[in-house]
Amino acid sequence: MKKAVLIGCGAISTNHAGALKSLENVNFAAVCDPDEQAAKALLELHGLDLPIYADYKEMIEVEKPDSVHICTPHFLHAEMAIYALDHGVNVFLEKPACMTREELAPLMEAEKRSSAILCVCFQNRFLTCVEKAREVLAEEKTGEILGARAFVTWKRGGAYYTESPWRGKIATEGGSILINQSIHTLDLLLQFMGKPETVQGAIGNYTAPYNDTEDTAHIYMTFPNGKMGVFFATNGYCKSRKIELELTCENRLIRFVGDKLYVDDELYYEGQSGENRGKDVWGKGHGILIRRFYDALEKGEASPVPLESAAESLDVLWKLFDQTRA
Repeated sequence: MKKAVLIGCGAISTNHAGALKSLENVNFAAVCDPDEQAAKALLELHGLDLPIYADYKEMIEVEKPDSVHICTPHFLHAEMAIYALDHGVNVFLEKPACMTREELAPLMEAEKRSSAILCVCFQNRFLTCVEKAREVLAEEKTGEILGARAFVTWKRGGAYYTESPWRGKIATEGGSILINQSIHTLDLLLQFMGKPETVQGAIGNYTAPYNDTEDTAHIYMTFPNGKMGVFFATNGYCKSRKIELELTCENRLIRFVGDKLYVDDELYYEGQSGENRGKDVWGKGHGILIRRFYDALEKGEASPVPLESAAESLDVLWKLFDQTRA
């Protein structure tokens, strides 16, 4: 039985709390948030009665957990993860792992010197439709991947930013559409394509003048052996629509639309059904990855998403930021 605690009781924390509550091999022991009302609301939503802390260091010292879930604003991720790792606490860290290259280096050092493991929450890697796609790619008749394209068209308006003032600011969010909403899709594209040789593109803010972050981005990437990737993402659409990711192979076309998988434009697998139903625009991945994280802890295995792997998408978006931010 692993003892788990959670830091940050905002919007994403409910995915973690629900998963922790459902796991038989986890004792969900405490939560931390300086906003006590937010913490109470999270616990009430899930029918839990747990201690509430305002200081995460005090919670770790008093509770002595095996693991901590970090669901805080982006600018706190690296600091809190380093503290936990240095105290031998396993970390399940919401994306992004950090905001800048300057934060990444000490976080990597902490991961290497710690006896604990760090898992970054790139849950879409483990969706069942993604695993089915890997099976199709492994078939000889599919051939090599020649290129990939991805589209993320979501809506994030004023209320989304005013309810959480850390959003929409480079200093505290690090960016918007790229480092927050669409980083999952960029990460998944790179899982199939590998590390790009070149990264070019542009970012802009067309619908959120109250922010200093980007709401729209496009990226053109080249990969070894002439492969290419095209990526477009925006928070400025009229409605959040399902993510699309397409892999053009030598002999087949593989396409994700939300949690549906198409092969040669025929429906091949649907992951959104019955009890497996999750977030409409993509699917249900948090529970899958959180379970794998605790299975890894029980078996003494490596992290399902170690920092080095998670940093690949950060490297791409940082290169784009370098090109486009004055």
